[in-house]
Amino acid sequence: MNYIINPWWFYLAGLFGKLEILWLVIIAAFPIFVCIGMLLLLLCDVDYDKFASIVKGKSKLVMAVLLTCALLFIAVPTQDTVNKMIIANVLTTENIKGGAEFTQDQIGQIIDKIADAAIKVKQAENGDKS
Repeated sequence: MNYIINPWWFYLAGLFGKLEILWLVIIAAFPIFVCIGMLLLLLCDVDYDKFASIVKGKSKLVMAVLLTCALLFIAVPTQDTVNKMIIANVLTTENIKGGAEFTQDQIGQIIDKIADAAIKVKQAENGDKS
């Protein structure tokens, strides 16, 4: 098929928009988590070695979940992107040519009907005068 606009361009545009949002969230969230962790260490007077071992044990699980969520967020297109891709997928040069041919056929049939009606009107007028 000869696409006028390749549907994958819409997907990539949506993907880059999501990457930008994800990057901003990561940049904003990381310092917040670090500050909260440091504040908890200072306020709770927790043994640092015990706290570090707990964080190490849970960090792999948390990172796996966050990575999975981030990949799904990036890879799954939004409804708007899907709609654009569907439209671009249907909008091909072949479909436009087919639509143009169909329209020309329909216009030709309408013109034939009008011409037939005009002939019948003309015959009726000539028949009334005779």
